[in-house]
Amino acid sequence: MAADLIRQKLGRQSGIVILVSNLALFVFKYIAGVLSNSISVQADAVNNLADSGAAVLTIIGFQIAAKPKDQKHPHGYGRMEYISGLAIACMIIAAGLLFVKSSIERLLRPEPIVIDSGLFIILVTVIAIFVKIALAFYSHKLNRIIRSAAVKATMMDCLFDAAVTLLTLITLALSQITRAPVDAVIGFAVSALIIYNGFLSAKENIGLLLGNSLEKNEQMQIEAAVGDTKEFNGIKSIITNDFGPNSQIVVVELSPNQDFSITDIQSAADALSLKFEELFDFKVIVYWSSKNG
Repeated sequence: MAADLIRQKLGRQSGIVILVSNLALFVFKYIAGVLSNSISVQADAVNNLADSGAAVLTIIGFQIAAKPKDQKHPHGYGRMEYISGLAIACMIIAAGLLFVKSSIERLLRPEPIVIDSGLFIILVTVIAIFVKIALAFYSHKLNRIIRSAAVKATMMDCLFDAAVTLLTLITLALSQITRAPVDAVIGFAVSALIIYNGFLSAKENIGLLLGNSLEKNEQMQIEAAVGDTKEFNGIKSIITNDFGPNSQIVVVELSPNQDFSITDIQSAADALSLKFEELFDFKVIVYWSSKNG
């Protein structure tokens, strides 16, 4: 319970930091985008606004996920973190598609980019890059502690955002030396990066919701431990149940060696359960069955 409260606190803290930072970036970037008449800068600003909404979902997700188990949900609400992570991914994809539409409009009706307030615009974009890199580093350090798909999605989004803002800075520079529709072209590139990031995040969270198999090294450890136990002929099945962070249950079904008594077989199964408890940070249920299939 104490670990869950710490997780909730750190997750909520992360959401607040990301929310405040992205709201500030949205305001300054949007002003820069309006002053420069750049669609890619404005799109980048709206992306930060979408990130603010994602931060709100992160806060809500951690809040609900920390609710204690009850009769209706005996395994708790941990999967809400995965749901909030998927919602964040959908928002990222939606923002990317919105930028595609804006870029098409700018390609069909090109407008000049103005940098009368050049110093302010450049300063905003450069600071935004460093802020996003700092947020990615912060999210990475936090994710090493709480191992959250939502926080990991935020970290990746921050890195992509830094790359996106760098592209908008390149747009401003190129627009002053060519009449080519660089704003629209860079806008497409920005959109592609954002959509790609969204799909990566969605894929991971959908996998968590559907249930992933064990990591290869974890499965190898289980197989090696069973292989060293003469009371069993091998593993029939390994089923993973993921009810949220810190709430995984792995069920291992073993095939008993009929040369041993039921008492010896059960004692060996109990010994394996204790060994797995020391090896892994998730619960492993070991049982055996002499039935085929």
